[in-house]
Amino acid sequence: RENNAWRFETPIETAADSVRVEAMLNSLTRLKVRTFESADPVRHGLDDATLRIRLTIEGNNRRQTILVGNRVPGENRDAAYYAQLVGNPTVFTVPAAPFNDLLEAQEALRERIFVQIDPALVDGFEIRSGTAQVVLQKLESGKWQIPFKTANGETARWTADSALIGRLLHA
Repeated sequence: RENNAWRFETPIETAADSVRVEAMLNSLTRLKVRTFESADPVRHGLDDATLRIRLTIEGNNRRQTILVGNRVPGENRDAAYYAQLVGNPTVFTVPAAPFNDLLEAQEALRERIFVQIDPALVDGFEIRSGTAQVVLQKLESGKWQIPFKTANGETARWTADSALIGRLLHA
């Protein structure tokens, strides 16, 4: 966490969707044990070779790590996982839902907005596709125009839809 924003540090450094991360963290902090099990690290997938997730949560001078192993057999596909707290031999089952996003965190929790520009600083666009090109320019009045060359080579201008461009910039 950096200020109020979340970031991935590995495997690539990129922004996380802070709303989704906060929702996931809230569901993890409200996590309740479903059942207690007799310890069998290999069958439960809690040994180092088959461990599915090792999740450490830090905050307020406190740190706790939960190990998440295999799915509980005989239940719905994603209903529950076996789990264990580090340093505690007790094995228990937990609902799968809070951990499913973690298994695909780079996809499920990544920020979808990849270009973050202050709309107030944008004063033009250049859009190209092959050899075709469209340029939009913001005038000092705040209105937008599209300059183009006429058949005789003179520059002409169309008025652009400022409301549409505003929606684009604030999407």
